[in-house]
Amino acid sequence: RIDALDEVRAVLARAQLDFRERSVLALRAEGRTLAAVGAELGVSESRACQLERRAVNSVRWWHGLGDDETTHTRFGRGSS
Repeated sequence: RIDALDEVRAVLARAQLDFRERSVLALRAEGRTLAAVGAELGVSESRACQLERRAVNSVRWWHGLGDDETTHTRFGRGSS
């Protein structure tokens, strides 16, 4: 049985994220704000947000989650 962490690693490996995309996801997983992530990577908070969105969309696609409202809610991006 594959545990959840192994499954996440496998999906991330298949998603073929570039260094900055992987870095954004890793730093966000540590609980850093987008402003802190941007500062770490030498980009603006807006750019860090764009990189995060692109990475999450890649992971969704590779994991077969699509781009519906359920997926947005699952990733903390539901409508308010």
